[in-house]
Amino acid sequence: MRREMGALTFRRRLLFLYLPAFVVATLVVPLIVLVRAWADPGPSVHAEASRVILNGPIEPHTAPQFMWAIKRAKHLGPPGAELVIELNSPGGALTAAESMGWALRRAADDGPVRAVVPAGAACQSACTVVFMAADRREVDPTSHFMFHLPDAPEGASPSLRWVVRAIERVFQGYTRMLEDASPALVRYLVSQGVFHYRLDCHLFGAELGRAFPEFTSVRAITPTIHIPPEQHAISTLIFRTRHTCDSLDESPLNEFPGQDRIQEATRS
Repeated sequence: MRREMGALTFRRRLLFLYLPAFVVATLVVPLIVLVRAWADPGPSVHAEASRVILNGPIEPHTAPQFMWAIKRAKHLGPPGAELVIELNSPGGALTAAESMGWALRRAADDGPVRAVVPAGAACQSACTVVFMAADRREVDPTSHFMFHLPDAPEGASPSLRWVVRAIERVFQGYTRMLEDASPALVRYLVSQGVFHYRLDCHLFGAELGRAFPEFTSVRAITPTIHIPPEQHAISTLIFRTRHTCDSLDESPLNEFPGQDRIQEATRS
């Protein structure tokens, strides 16, 4: 009898301990994310007919905004039309980016999905997850990419960085997605120490498309959004002073359309 009463008391304690945590994880947190997505005064995601534009950082509440934008873009466009995803983002929350990537994979069931990074735009960090999830990928030669492993924000406490690195195995889907898109690109990033030494790899779209044509194609792409000139200047400065990635190819950059912009962006 005492043993049965003890077991019952233990179960009640488990119920009182884990039920609140379960409610918070399954109800409260998603509700907070949805409210933030609805109340965001300046969302990074916009929808047009058969086009979704991501112009800004990826926050946790960006994922539901992105999913709604996909439905809106499909509704505004003709049935079965190609969905274009225009990207200009410094990255952000990896888990949100993974959700956005899965949303693109599901959208591909209704029609082709093409991701584009236009002239002067950047697709960095978690943004590359969204870029890789598309059926087709196109980049302007002057666009800027940055690949690296997930990490805590710059200036974060050592304890937070330790936690992020301890659970890094959870995010190995990122490298698996890279392998599916281009094994050659993965081998190159490994050779540059990106996955072993947590370095940032900066590449222009011209380099990326030339060295890994199976990953993306290169052409001149005019942005439909305003990209501040200083953003392109900062990307070019980072590219010039990068310490991670070696040059992929020494062949002239002017083999691509838009050669005047490339030469201007890479001029010393």
